[in-house]
Amino acid sequence: MNIKIRPRISQYVYFGLLQLAIILTFAIPAFRDDFRGGGFLTALLAILVVTQVICIVRDSMLAGKPASERESVVEPGIDYVKAAAGIITSLMGFLLLIYLLGMYVGIPIFCFVYWRLALRLSLWKTVFLSLIFGFIAPLSFSWMLSITLWTGVIPEIIPGMLGGSVTPPF
Repeated sequence: MNIKIRPRISQYVYFGLLQLAIILTFAIPAFRDDFRGGGFLTALLAILVVTQVICIVRDSMLAGKPASERESVVEPGIDYVKAAAGIITSLMGFLLLIYLLGMYVGIPIFCFVYWRLALRLSLWKTVFLSLIFGFIAPLSFSWMLSITLWTGVIPEIIPGMLGGSVTPPF
């Protein structure tokens, strides 16, 4: 007896649609005339929506194929719980550095520690990339978004760069 099973929509498609709905809640207000986020943020959200739609279409096309034809995303020998814990720990460390030291100092310190410990780059390459990225990223964020960046909650050491910010009330 030959039974044909209809291919069902992949869980990745459902997850992609959920992500698209979340993205659209932020993107739709960005296209109104009274949006204060600027053209850069609007363009970034538009690119994000287009990219998400492309991923949903790709996952929809792969949903009907047999498992042998689909690309595997599971790598043998990887402890995914340990990897997820490392990612969450890195993110929390980054947020703590930004809160305490601000964006101008926190970003290069985080980049240095992450590139040196996780990626095991050489010391000179790590120092060079951290200084370059630590200089470019905060200045480009500040310039493109036309905002003053967070300088950290520690007492003010370098005016406008390190310390002196007041934690906003919740």
